[in-house]
Amino acid sequence: MDRRFLCPQCGAYGLEIVKAMDLLPDNRSDDVILQIVECNSCSFKGLSLYEESRRGGMDSESWDHTGFCTTDTAVAEVAIFFSQCSALRDKRCGCEAHKKVVAATSRGKKWRLALLDQYGCEQTFIMTCR
Repeated sequence: MDRRFLCPQCGAYGLEIVKAMDLLPDNRSDDVILQIVECNSCSFKGLSLYEESRRGGMDSESWDHTGFCTTDTAVAEVAIFFSQCSALRDKRCGCEAHKKVVAATSRGKKWRLALLDQYGCEQTFIMTCR
């Protein structure tokens, strides 16, 4: 499925998830996926975080998909971590890349706050799909 999201820089639906790494759950979410996003309509690159919670009643499933405007250096650092893992979609992977991402971002915090702290995200945006 080809999913394109609204780019916060140019306003086109050209933002795509180019790489993703599943991470361990935190005290807020059961599924956490760190993503690199790029716009094919302009030069924007950033990070996004998909969080899904299935805690509570059967009808209480909720999700949040937030984009983070950050520096090209931060995106490149995450891309290096991703390139060092052969099991990006395995949240229990014990490779050095997963360990580095966890060490760089978690420190006992919720993933969202950790990303803001670690990568100096200038602003966040909702990942709006067409």
